[in-house]
Amino acid sequence: MIFGDPYRFAIWAEYIPQWGESIKNGFFYFFVNGNMYPNDIRTSTLFVDFYDVIDPEHALVALPCDDEIFNASTDEAFDALFKLAYPQSTKDNEYPFSCITHDY
Repeated sequence: MIFGDPYRFAIWAEYIPQWGESIKNGFFYFFVNGNMYPNDIRTSTLFVDFYDVIDPEHALVALPCDDEIFNASTDEAFDALFKLAYPQSTKDNEYPFSCITHDY
């Protein structure tokens, strides 16, 4: 069943009994402006995904905001977010070293 208007915002939740006996599996997608996310077919464990939408601490509900990063310059904000995403640099990082070095 689709809740909402998929051309604005909607959630598609569909239980498929054949996909699991003890766990409720099915479809769980978001629609924003006519685009479906994720855009490929995936099995969803419905009770987990439903909880993410109604959990008051989840980032979809309580939008996180770090005022220090929000008010920082572009370079400083990028560096802070990069360090949060990649706390330890390794040779296998997907970004080249030149991307994370700056002359301030």
